[in-house]
Amino acid sequence: MRKLLVALAVLVLLAVGLDRGGVYVAERVAGSSLQDSQDLGQRPDVTIEGFPFLDQVARSRYDRVEVQATDVPVREARGLRLASLDVVLTDVRTSRDFERFDVRRARATAVISYADLSDAIGVDLAFGGGGRLVVSRTFTVLGQEVEPEVTVLPEVVDGALSLGAFTVDGAADALGVVTDALDEVLGVDVPLQGIPFGIALDDVRAQRDGLQLELSGSDLSYVQP
Repeated sequence: MRKLLVALAVLVLLAVGLDRGGVYVAERVAGSSLQDSQDLGQRPDVTIEGFPFLDQVARSRYDRVEVQATDVPVREARGLRLASLDVVLTDVRTSRDFERFDVRRARATAVISYADLSDAIGVDLAFGGGGRLVVSRTFTVLGQEVEPEVTVLPEVVDGALSLGAFTVDGAADALGVVTDALDEVLGVDVPLQGIPFGIALDDVRAQRDGLQLELSGSDLSYVQP
């Protein structure tokens, strides 16, 4: 009886090892496919959830696939890049070789660094607390250089990032010089429709480590070229 139990234990360990080994290989193959289909500069980290993995392979259907990418370009946003992009794909069907993904639902979070956003906008932006940004810029008013207190509440407008909701210290902007100058810079929405994985911007919030984006999509397909 003891020998039988030992043999069964060995078989279970072998099966688990085979299952986990299959996950490792599949995650790398899936990562390479998604890198190509989404035109990413490097292979993202892919985690395929669920056990046993081999059952999912047999059905070519996965309950949850997590994708983590860094330094992701936003194609329509003046060279802007995402410092990080974390995507959760649910109800995923794939081809056997992972060259095609059909995804029922995708949800994601992304972070844009304030340094990158500042470069794209043309003014220095930093975290100001309470979900707001602080603008640092010197203006000339009546021949005097002033650096007024300017705060911005980032918003989503028609799928784009809007920084138009800014406030300026009234005393420093009695003639509207600062407001007019900022309107030319902050009044232009930043398009974020070019984010990979076919996901669209739902919400945005200023956090201490950067501008955090909430995104989602449904009924998506990714095909390796």
